[in-house]
Amino acid sequence: MAPTTWIKNAGCVVAWDEETNGHVYLNDADVVFTGDRIDFVGKGYDGTAEEVIDGHERMVIPGLISLHTHATHITRGKGLNEEIDSKLMFNTTLFEINPLLALEPQYFNASFECAVSELLRSGCTTMVEMTNPYPEWIDNVERSGIRAYLAPHFSSSRYYTPNGHSMCYEWDEAKGRRQFEEALKLIDEIEKRPDGRIRGMVYPAQVDSCTEDLMRDAAAAARERGVPLTTHCAQSVVEFREMMHRHGKTPVEWLHGLGFLGPDVSLGHLLFPDEAPKLHWPTRNDLPILAETGATVAHCPVIQARRGRLLHSIASYKEKGVKVAIGTDTFPHNMIDEIRWATVMCKVATEDTHSITAGDTFHAATVVAAEALGRPDLGRLAIGAKADLVLIDLGHPLMQPARDPLRSLIFSALDAPILRVYVDGRQVVEDGEVTTMDHRAAAARLNEGQQRAIATMPERDWGGRSCDEIFPRCLPTKH
Repeated sequence: MAPTTWIKNAGCVVAWDEETNGHVYLNDADVVFTGDRIDFVGKGYDGTAEEVIDGHERMVIPGLISLHTHATHITRGKGLNEEIDSKLMFNTTLFEINPLLALEPQYFNASFECAVSELLRSGCTTMVEMTNPYPEWIDNVERSGIRAYLAPHFSSSRYYTPNGHSMCYEWDEAKGRRQFEEALKLIDEIEKRPDGRIRGMVYPAQVDSCTEDLMRDAAAAARERGVPLTTHCAQSVVEFREMMHRHGKTPVEWLHGLGFLGPDVSLGHLLFPDEAPKLHWPTRNDLPILAETGATVAHCPVIQARRGRLLHSIASYKEKGVKVAIGTDTFPHNMIDEIRWATVMCKVATEDTHSITAGDTFHAATVVAAEALGRPDLGRLAIGAKADLVLIDLGHPLMQPARDPLRSLIFSALDAPILRVYVDGRQVVEDGEVTTMDHRAAAARLNEGQQRAIATMPERDWGGRSCDEIFPRCLPTKH
């Protein structure tokens, strides 16, 4: 029999209210879970428990969900590409910058451990991890303790630039088919796992890098298996124009015509639907299509804000019936920071502080993401839901005053007051430190891997440039 844990008389519980279909504050309340399921959320629990936690200075929130993550490789760019972009290719790093940051395979584990440690420490209990499969991938997720949807990459082409201002595709449809079959084989293996903490997800990489047939077959394979489906869509001006050039359709219209879109689909970024201000496009079809089909936008605000871009806006998407969740497409992999940026940048985009609240974006990072994964048992503290939850120190100086504790967390404290994190009822963070991995040791290995990548960067750059030429430091070095 699994042990029962009782968080007793918590100062604040962000509980799920079935009547309003939303999160609510409960003060001086109890949260009880046995094994991987929540047994009780409310006041006056009269049962017993093997472990009783004094909750009087604690806030309990549901585990956060990152609907878009590249943990295995994104962290490689720390200290290099935070303030660098390919300006001649419409503010995207896909074609010029990202290939320069390649880690050798022996450093994939270090990158993953660093990223997932950051996620867990920020209260993220579920991630969608999109990457090229590597041998230790499933073992890494298993050891970390996080809940994960693994999305093996496949595509019909790769991006490259010969000169820093034009974007080209190198097509290899046969290779894309092989990747697709290998991805499905891996997903089928994952879906046989008895505990269900690690699941599979079908991931054709981008709308412009995959053929029509591959996209159709990917959608069919996901629905046949009952697993969710994701891709990158409308993430750059370059992509939007490329799809119009090829098909006379926006990326969203093209996917819709293929029958790709649906409630089981999440679309990474979607900064450039046809009504995006930067496009100056005459139609307004994309957001109604998304609302009609029920597809979810995986919004990753931090990476976009650092490159001078923003979504116009979560509020306007919601007004049109489009579902928006939150992802972590860059370092630090901090879900609370992403919630904060999503909230603030929406206010900037609309020039209206009342256009959105922290409660709205918290909902996006929990319930909306859970719905996109087809998981009503995630993203909420309710009886029968998974025991994925976070304990926060209400007495932490950054949480004070704690009149509105969720606001204090999102706008002021971020991950600093997080004490414990549970996934499936298993504790994976204690006193703010991850217990399943050695974050410090992983960071040291990652630094070594980055140095090795820097040494060979001129060999991969179209212009043969050195690291300091491509990624100048923010301050000059005095010798």
